[in-house]
Amino acid sequence: MPHFDFRDKEYTWIVERLDEAGISHQVASTHMSEAQGRFGTIVQPDVLLEFVSSGDYDAFVFVGEEAAKEYYADPEIVKIVTDALLTHKVVAAIGFAVPILTYSGQITGKKVTGPDSTQAQIEDAGAYYTGGLTEQDGDIITAHNPYATRELAESLVKALEWADDKELSGRTYLR
Repeated sequence: MPHFDFRDKEYTWIVERLDEAGISHQVASTHMSEAQGRFGTIVQPDVLLEFVSSGDYDAFVFVGEEAAKEYYADPEIVKIVTDALLTHKVVAAIGFAVPILTYSGQITGKKVTGPDSTQAQIEDAGAYYTGGLTEQDGDIITAHNPYATRELAESLVKALEWADDKELSGRTYLR
């Protein structure tokens, strides 16, 4: 998650839904000091991004707000997203975090939504921009804005429960 100015409700609503479903999760950030949301939510990261490997988790969630732009083209993030999508892990992104997926080179031909201002970037990556509130195409779940967070969280839980039903592996999720 961005260390400062992440979208508070996107983070808290996803965590609440994961907790309800009994799904363990961790927070990764660029620093181990407390991360602070735009509206004051304080979160203690569990792991540094530099130590995250897509093989260690079964899902990755990127919360939005302008601060998410710090991860655009970040080599560590690009590697995580690319490896996760190549190995059929669930990858979710909301709002201004959606373009993070465009740098992976793995969204060609996928249906993706995000803020209207990200449409060109999404389409330039070969994806189909839908403009919908949420969109799920295979292992990729995207949401247009914070108002779609609860729907994205529900889609995330369903995707992970489906994967558990298929006995793919034990579940640990990174957000």
